[in-house]
Amino acid sequence: MTPRECLAVVGHRLTVGEALIRFGGVVEALSVTLPADRYPGVRVVSFQDQTASLDDAGMIADAGFVAAYVGSPEFVVAREAGDWRNLTVRTVLAEPVDVVAVPPSSIYGVDGDVGCVVDAVGPLAVKIVASELGETMVTGEVLPHRVSISPPSEAVPCS
Repeated sequence: MTPRECLAVVGHRLTVGEALIRFGGVVEALSVTLPADRYPGVRVVSFQDQTASLDDAGMIADAGFVAAYVGSPEFVVAREAGDWRNLTVRTVLAEPVDVVAVPPSSIYGVDGDVGCVVDAVGPLAVKIVASELGETMVTGEVLPHRVSISPPSEAVPCS
């Protein structure tokens, strides 16, 4: 534990039960806020050279990871400033997912995070994983190689 504050003044007499030093609280776990619309799957977190598993509630309880994180200069400075609740860690899926990037206009029949694309073999069902900067990342049982950027308005439904 690291002392946070010395409460005694030089020359002051201490009485029984009077506090001498205030210690910082002990951090035993960290909580990560995950987006509600995240792709499902088990995640791991990383910070510097440490990695740990992340449970479904967004908690990190790995003692080594927590100790490294709270001992880092970033955490110490942020904690002293009272702003340690907004620090970040990198989260990734424990098992990678194969995705391809397609133009958003190539996806039709979208219902939630599923839709269809048309490639050379015909309509394919895809699951939308993410979208950014004019590209939509999709996955599926069969990944499309080339897609029509403007599928016909009467495109055949995909299964």
